[in-house]
Amino acid sequence: MSTIAGGVRERELQALLRAKESELKAANIELVAIEQLQQELTASRRNEEASRRNEEAIREEANRVCEEQALQVRQAEEQVHALEEQLQQTSKQVKEFQTKAVSFEAELDQVRQQSQLEVSTAVQRLREKDKRVASLEEEIETIKEQAAGLDKMLRDSRTKLATLELDREETDRLIRDLTAKNKQLMQEKQELDHQLEVSRHLVDAAKREASRAVQALEIADKDKAALETDWSRRLDKMAAEHDVKLREAEKKLRDLDAAWQDKHEASERSWVSRLQEVEQHWEKRLRDGMTACERKFAEEAADWERRIRDTDLSWQAKVAELEQLWRNRLSDEQRLHDADRAHWEAQLMAQRAEVDASWASRLEDTRRNLEAALEEASVRAAQERASLEQAAALERRALESAASSERRALEQAAAAQRAELEAAAARRADEAERTAMKRVKEAEAAAARRAEEARAKWAAERAAAEEAWAARMAEVEAKYRKKLEELKRKAASRELEIDSQWSERLEEATRKAAQERDLLNASWTARLSAAQDEAEVRFRAMQGELDAKVGTISNRLADLAGKEGKRDMQRNELTRQASALRPTTVVHHGNRNRNRSPQAELDAAYREARTLRQQLALHNISMPSPRDDAATLALTSEPEAATMSPSSYYKTAGAGGGGGLATVAELDAELQALRAARAEFQRSSAGLQRDRTYSNSNSPGANRLSRQQQQPGRSPGSRTTTYVNRVLAESDGVGLMDSPLRRESMSTATSTDPAFDAWRSRLSNKLSSALRKLEPSMR
Repeated sequence: MSTIAGGVRERELQALLRAKESELKAANIELVAIEQLQQELTASRRNEEASRRNEEAIREEANRVCEEQALQVRQAEEQVHALEEQLQQTSKQVKEFQTKAVSFEAELDQVRQQSQLEVSTAVQRLREKDKRVASLEEEIETIKEQAAGLDKMLRDSRTKLATLELDREETDRLIRDLTAKNKQLMQEKQELDHQLEVSRHLVDAAKREASRAVQALEIADKDKAALETDWSRRLDKMAAEHDVKLREAEKKLRDLDAAWQDKHEASERSWVSRLQEVEQHWEKRLRDGMTACERKFAEEAADWERRIRDTDLSWQAKVAELEQLWRNRLSDEQRLHDADRAHWEAQLMAQRAEVDASWASRLEDTRRNLEAALEEASVRAAQERASLEQAAALERRALESAASSERRALEQAAAAQRAELEAAAARRADEAERTAMKRVKEAEAAAARRAEEARAKWAAERAAAEEAWAARMAEVEAKYRKKLEELKRKAASRELEIDSQWSERLEEATRKAAQERDLLNASWTARLSAAQDEAEVRFRAMQGELDAKVGTISNRLADLAGKEGKRDMQRNELTRQASALRPTTVVHHGNRNRNRSPQAELDAAYREARTLRQQLALHNISMPSPRDDAATLALTSEPEAATMSPSSYYKTAGAGGGGGLATVAELDAELQALRAARAEFQRSSAGLQRDRTYSNSNSPGANRLSRQQQQPGRSPGSRTTTYVNRVLAESDGVGLMDSPLRRESMSTATSTDPAFDAWRSRLSNKLSSALRKLEPSMR
């Protein structure tokens, strides 16, 4: 049981050592990150004179935090060294327990979960077998006792192999637990990296704010320069105006001064508020960091307490399991011993003949099993060699060498003993039968006695281990509580110190801001007075230039006034001429409106005549077109037309006097009237085509309007004149082509178509009415 407690304590110390090493690595990483943050803060605030003291204070704060963390790291290292010393002491105790556990056969070897315990178990088994072989040399008389010992050894080997499998599974489970803890530590590391990244972003934000402040100052200077430029432009503009503009400029100057003062005060207020916001932001960051540290420390403390409780509970459960396992094994061994004894008594005679072959095969199987167990133990020891310390490695190698030498010696002794046994088997068979019962009874008594001694020793070792474990747990709990209280006191004192430092920094920053504000006010007042003086000088200089420009402009305005008088006289003359031309324009438009309706009626008459010609063609009456002899008709004079026959030339399409003509005299009368109208139009056209003369007004438009007013009429190329000329030309052409025979036939002809006569009468009426309406406009 002492060996169990030693192994448990050793594993616990190794786990604590690994945890402390991981915490030490995390603390070193945090220290490196804090140093990098300090370097970045130093580089970012190198050019900012106003925040130099704040940076120094932050550096001091970071240094103090680093020193505290370094102190914690050193304390953790001291704790690790103390744990290493405790581990060495525990290893020594384990060695002592191992020397004490040599006397136990299989009970203490099944509890060991590591390779060195497995090797020691194998060595113990080999020694036990050696002892049993020596006892077989002395007690070779009975083959029953030898076979029973070998069977028991084989069963023990199987049981030990099962125990080793359980140990392997438990080791795998511990490896998985350690892997999960390692993942948890990696996650915590990632969280810390994330916090560092956030702090870097905050530092970058502070840098950007500082650059914005510098840009704001530059923009303020540019605004001032722009205002000065604008002011100069406005002075130039005010110089172009006179006394009223001057007063307005003075008023605008006062307004600009007031606006600039307001803007300056607003910028100062914004700068002060920004400074306060930055200070509040860093105070909040510091409080958040302290709170995060405290929360992290509380979480670590709670985690350690939980781990201790879980470890205690797990080991208590393991101890209970081991107790139950030992009870079960003792009962199983007792039952097996009883069963083996009965079986041996029943098969004693049958096994006597097979003892040689069974002995050789069992020895070979035992040797192979032992070699496999030793190889498996060596492989497991090789896999776990990296996690053990140097002392455990040396011990394991020594045990492995001893086990191999003992195994070789056992094999040699077994071979020699097998030869001797084969030679002495026949000789001692009878003697073995006599001493078998005696040996069995003595073995039972010895086994019962050894079982009682093992139970008593195991109970004593268990009580001692429980007492040592309880004392150790109380000591560790007291140490961690004391450390927790000490860290809480340090955190409270540190918080008070940081509050006082930040209050001092705030007062100093307020004082510096007030001094800078006074300096800015003085500098801007001086610059404003200088600008006002320069503006007055420029104003007096530009006032003289303005007077000269005003004289020049006055002279030009006088010249323009003389030119404008001349233009007014010309405008009055043009107005008078337009008023004189307005009556003739009115008369001209009236005549044009009156001539529109007769022209429309003449157009309708022309369409009716064209329709008449088409109907005459349908009635087989031929009317010559005026286009055939247009040139001849144009050269015909009026006296010749008057002496010719007024009858029309209508020719039938049939022979001789088959077709007759009707009322030729009426058509002749109408044609005479049309001839008279044409003569009137020609006379008016001749009057319009005379040469133009101009009056003394020198206006061609006025002369043209006066001639139109004196000789009203229509143009000879109008639709009415064309239509009348064509009808008269047709009548003239018909008169020229008349012969006495045709005139005679026409005079004697009579109308045979009533519809044609009615249509002709309507056409005559329309022509007459058109000529009557046209006569007033011709006059």
